Amino acid sequence: MLKILFILKEEDPIDPMQIELLSALAKREGHETFLHVLQHRNLAAALQRIGPDVVAYSGKTGEHTTLLNVNRSIKKTRGDRVFTIMGGPHATFNYGGMQLYGESDDAFGRFRDALAAAQPSLPRTGLHRDLPPVQSALDALCIGEGDDAWVELLRALDRRQPVDAIPNIVTAASRAIRPLPEVRPRRTALDDLPFFDRELVYDATFLGDFPLRSFMAGRGCPFRCTYCFNHDWNRMYQAAGAANPRSRYSVDRLIAEIHHWMEIERKKGYARTQFIKFYDDIFELRVSPWLVEFAEKFPREIGLPFACLMRCDAFAKENRDGSLSEHEDLLRLLQKAGMRSISMSIESGNTFIREKIFARDMTGREMAAAFAMMKRHGVGTFANTILGVPAPVIPRRDDALFDRELRRTLDQTKKAFVLPARPGDEAGAGYPPRLEQIGAQLTNGAIDEPARREAVRILESMDLRHDAVEYDIESVDFAVRMRVHQSQFPRLDPYPGTAVTDYAIRAGAFDGDFGRLHSSYLTSSSFNCFTPRQQRIQDRLSLLGQVCAIWPWLWPFAKRHLMYWPFTGFYWLLFLLTKSYSIIRYIYPMKYGACIMLRSAYRILLFEIKQFFRSRSHEADAGGF
Repeated sequence: MLKILFILKEEDPIDPMQIELLSALAKREGHETFLHVLQHRNLAAALQRIGPDVVAYSGKTGEHTTLLNVNRSIKKTRGDRVFTIMGGPHATFNYGGMQLYGESDDAFGRFRDALAAAQPSLPRTGLHRDLPPVQSALDALCIGEGDDAWVELLRALDRRQPVDAIPNIVTAASRAIRPLPEVRPRRTALDDLPFFDRELVYDATFLGDFPLRSFMAGRGCPFRCTYCFNHDWNRMYQAAGAANPRSRYSVDRLIAEIHHWMEIERKKGYARTQFIKFYDDIFELRVSPWLVEFAEKFPREIGLPFACLMRCDAFAKENRDGSLSEHEDLLRLLQKAGMRSISMSIESGNTFIREKIFARDMTGREMAAAFAMMKRHGVGTFANTILGVPAPVIPRRDDALFDRELRRTLDQTKKAFVLPARPGDEAGAGYPPRLEQIGAQLTNGAIDEPARREAVRILESMDLRHDAVEYDIESVDFAVRMRVHQSQFPRLDPYPGTAVTDYAIRAGAFDGDFGRLHSSYLTSSSFNCFTPRQQRIQDRLSLLGQVCAIWPWLWPFAKRHLMYWPFTGFYWLLFLLTKSYSIIRYIYPMKYGACIMLRSAYRILLFEIKQFFRSRSHEADAGGF
């Protein structure tokens, strides 16, 4: 039997379901699992008390800095007595940049050379990028989905057998032989997975006192949004022979897990579940047999309200002839099942950013119709809208360096056609040929005034703006007009494994140093293309956007004056007030007892403070060693 210690950076209102599943898989194999939250400090005492055989991290970019600092400290003091492993998006998409425990500099260099040599013949994925190296001191990485690899790894470690040949598991020895990881096909059958081990987390965090529960009805997303790792994740699995990007639990299996948890919380005294959040990347695409069955069984057997994430174009689709098809039958089924609120991301109110840089494949009319439909039917709405996007900016004609800036804008604009418009097209397809001609004239120094004015007209017709802040104002304005109940306005972060990060690097807006990213994507911009003044405005808009979603009459004054005034702390208080109101009233309407309310409010207040005012020194903290 192995003792396995999972390390979590900090508490979060949403279940760390990856840890809960891995713990359940380990316990099914007969092992003992533990959890330490670095936020609680005293990691050294926990290590001494537990004496783990395995330390495991599920890391996303941003928090990886802290987790790797912790791991280096653990390996320094415990060496070969403990096996350490990291999985999740950061490990998957930084595979080529993480030096492993016992891997010499020469061996690591040879591996990176071999990986680079393999790149030209491979699909573009995050696994094959030339990333800045970091000494992780990890014994292994888990690439992609880890359900089956994790079980095989634990069996091998328990029997003291080699682990280097296990698909999805990368060690220094395995990649010395083959630089590309062996990835098994994506798991399509989910029903045989164990129920999540929520007790491990709830006994160590405030989640046991909180009546909101997170569940997964399925996995995967088929869409190609460039800011999300799912696009490259899907390409990785397509190369491994897995064509279907989505898999889901059967309705009966999903309901059984919820029943199982409700029985546990009754016996152990956790707060009773009042509301469920289905945390699937995309809950449903259309009226399907699964959804019809779910709408019949879930309200009868569970009977709790829930929230889920959908796309606007599932409810409203613009046709080729310009007409709009609305799908209220889908909404009626979801409401029959018990859906009380829905998350439908806007991401950008600007057409160029949304269509070219983000490849959202969704129109403004579709979004407006979907949000209007939710309002008609009394559904609470939540939306993400991304600020701080390094989009091309049209130079002003009175700029003394107009020709140089215009040439730069044209170059960035072409690079901003991040993904092909249709399968089989080259990236950049659809870039106006006339702009190609004007770009050549600029390069040759043979441009005339009419061509300059024509270039500006074409760029303006493509929805490009003359100032970076104009894009952010446009996006907030769109969200306010949609009357979204809870609006979140994070800044774009260049996460590895995403096409938008490739664009940002090619456009010169990001230097590829992922070590500078924060663990919270709500912090200030990581790009170098914004002035300090523009970043301060982004910070204020990210707060004022939610305030104006609740009080839309304030928006005209906010965009004329408030976003320029240095009252960020006050705006944060207004943000917290309006966010709390929207959550309680529209997004997660629940009954709160006085004790639960006070405890939850205190913990969530601390969480919000860390999200918005996190300093970079905290990111490098080693967790209270």
